[in-house]
Amino acid sequence: MTINQIVAAVSSIVAEAREKAAEAAGRSYGAEREYAKALNEHFDTLSVAWFTIEHNAKGAEAEMVHAEKRAYFKALNDKHPTGKYPNPSVPFARVRKYAQEELALAFGSAEGDTASDTEAEGSGNARHTKSLTLRYVDELTTLYKAGKRAERDGVIQTKEAEALVHIASGLGALGIDIAQL
Repeated sequence: MTINQIVAAVSSIVAEAREKAAEAAGRSYGAEREYAKALNEHFDTLSVAWFTIEHNAKGAEAEMVHAEKRAYFKALNDKHPTGKYPNPSVPFARVRKYAQEELALAFGSAEGDTASDTEAEGSGNARHTKSLTLRYVDELTTLYKAGKRAERDGVIQTKEAEALVHIASGLGALGIDIAQL
């Protein structure tokens, strides 16, 4: 048997598995997007976006999100062939990312936002558009955290402390609970 015959035989076996994996990934992607949309609608009355609530957050709203996360993890484990999904945090992180993207699109289209920032992700050539609202949240959050660190370390200047108050106000105007940061 030549190497080409071996490769051809293996390729036909692999091709079938590849097609099944690609089909399953497509279904998974669509299902995770729909789940993210449903969570956005379900948690739209929270004081903050549900996907910004971290695993160690406390309070009634955080507990609602944590309960949903536990239910999702249980469903993942129940549906997995071995009975234990290897790392349920990975698909949940994707759902959170999709929810953030959906919310950013909703803000962008609802506000008529055409100003956007296109940035490359990873090493591929994929391009993703970030809404102005999402850019504000990302950048103001970074500034706020840096200001709070400087304040805690006692190295913040008077003008910087005044700016920090306005940054916190800006985050509040965007619906971000600074107590969660």
